[in-house]
Formats: sequence, structure tokens, C-alpha cells
Amino acid sequence: QIPWQMLIYMRNRAFEPERDYPCLRDLILRMRQSNGTMPAMPQQAHSYIGLYGESLGMIAPIQEMMLQSWDGAIRVFPAWPKHIPARFDTFRAEGAFLVSAAWKDGQIQALTIVSEAGKRCRVEQPWEDAFRIMDAKGTQVATAIEQENIICFDTVQGEAYEFHRGD
Repeated sequence: QIPWQMLIYMRNRAFEPERDYPCLRDLILRMRQSNGTMPAMPQQAHSYIGLYGESLGMIAPIQEMMLQSWDGAIRVFPAWPKHIPARFDTFRAEGAFLVSAAWKDGQIQALTIVSEAGKRCRVEQPWEDAFRIMDAKGTQVATAIEQENIICFDTVQGEAYEFHRGD
């Protein structure tokens, strides 16, 4: 399958990380060239436009597995396979937030959010049990709950917020 066919295939059915991640990984490994591009269209017909467009189209599903924020709420590792450790640094989320996180043993291990604009932050609860959010000074941040599992808190421009599991 070529990338655009893979994306159409994935959009037309429910995404299952354990089933679909290996297919995406294999596709990227097969299509990747030594210079980092992933041509999915014949270069003779589309020049280099196919190289750039398809490279982004292949990486976007992987990023969406790690971070989603399309509705104003940040979701970390919402569709990542439970058995594969992962980490990302400074992925951009809706609302001018930079998110960094780590995943291991089927759960979030670390989560930090930097506010670039000082807006209210909305995050899907990263753990079922208790947790707290600390600012850079080590002060616990006041939070509110929306829609049962969306945690909201006010931010200061340029400030980093670390999520800690437990009380």
C-alpha cells in the first residue's frame, strides 16, 4: 500500500493501536530514503511536491497517536500501543501549548506542558488515580474538572507545568 491509501484505509475504520501501529511502522521503513524523504508518488510526474506532502502525511498519524488537541483538550498517548515505550518533546498543541511526555508499560510516565500564550489549559486526565500539577516554583496549581475527565487550569505565559502522579 502507498501512504495515501493507508490513510484512507485508517480513516474509514476504527483505529486500533495494537493492530495498526505495526503497519504504519513498516510502511515508513519501506518508503523512507536516506535523506529522510518518503516518496509515495512518482517523482517524474509530481516533481518534489509528492516527497514533501507524503512525508508529512505519513508522520501525521504517528503524531496523532501520541498527542491530540483538535477540540481544545490535550490528550496524551490517546492511541499509542500499550507495549511500546515512547517519548516526545515539545509537540505543539492547540492553544499555544508545548507538550512533552513519556509512555511506558501502558501508561504515561511523565507529562510537562509549557504555555506560550498564558491561556486556560484543558487536559484529559492522564491517570485514573490522584495526581497534581506543579508550576516551575513547585507550587501546586488549582484545577477544575470539566466533562468528567478534562482537567482545566489557568496558565502564565512562558510557564512550565509538570504533572505528578499521586497526592
